[in-house]
Amino acid sequence: VRYRFEMYSDNFMGESGLFPLEDLQAAVPPTGDIWHLENFTADEMSITSKDEQCFSDDPCMWAISYQQLLEINDQAMNVFLDDFKSKTMRDLNKEIIIPMCQRTKKSYALSKNTEGLKTEVFVSHSWDEPFGAFVDSIKEAFHHKLRKPNLWICAFGLVQGSPKEIKAQLGVGEISLDQSPFVKALKGATTYLVVRNSNTDLCDRIWCICEIMYAKKFDFIPNYTLVAGPNTFADTNNSCLNAQATDLNDKEKILMELLNNHSFVEVDKYIKEFRSFGVSGSAVSEKTAAKIKSTEVV
Repeated sequence: VRYRFEMYSDNFMGESGLFPLEDLQAAVPPTGDIWHLENFTADEMSITSKDEQCFSDDPCMWAISYQQLLEINDQAMNVFLDDFKSKTMRDLNKEIIIPMCQRTKKSYALSKNTEGLKTEVFVSHSWDEPFGAFVDSIKEAFHHKLRKPNLWICAFGLVQGSPKEIKAQLGVGEISLDQSPFVKALKGATTYLVVRNSNTDLCDRIWCICEIMYAKKFDFIPNYTLVAGPNTFADTNNSCLNAQATDLNDKEKILMELLNNHSFVEVDKYIKEFRSFGVSGSAVSEKTAAKIKSTEVV
């Protein structure tokens, strides 16, 4: 069996990609009578800087490429044929994603990228939007970007299945929110993308509120935030405190975190900006337009 691990040391031996034996032993003490080492190159050992360390068991490695998103969009068009425009992420999940997860025992993302793929853009969205429109919104957001980013989308990042299986991955009742896959993936991203839709107000869902809370905490808002999709709910004034959840335990825990460690007034202010982006004269239109312009070619 070949193991991967991460370690950080000031005693790094130049471009050889090797750490001194004593540092390796201190980082990974032997569990048996024999400490066995083989000679690997830096690439083979996947040794990188602390900021780059992220392996396939870390949620920030559960991304799909932009091209893979386009491929599953084409697949969905073939599966649903004439009814494609009305099909949502929920339909896609049932017909395409869950069968792959059951077959591979992995998430869609890790089924496609067995070593994992580093998240660049964290996508916040609702499962009620038409999937084709969702993909079109992402294409619009990165239309002028020369190199398309890797995307963290929860439907592809988590192993899809029964509510019990999903809850086991989230571990909401057992761990703090900052240890959930959503928050870990967001923290490892470089850009936060909000994808609105014409069916439902994105901010009516409690997990989207959780993502906004931590996007602000991690300083994505406003300078590393993009907003895409129709501004159908620009005039809506519903507070984040009224957001709904499939599991009431999720709602309780997220609201407790919001009220104890964040400002719901501040979250509501950003939600209002997200909803109204694209409306002539809105503050967020000018801020985000400037952000898009500054990152068109990377």
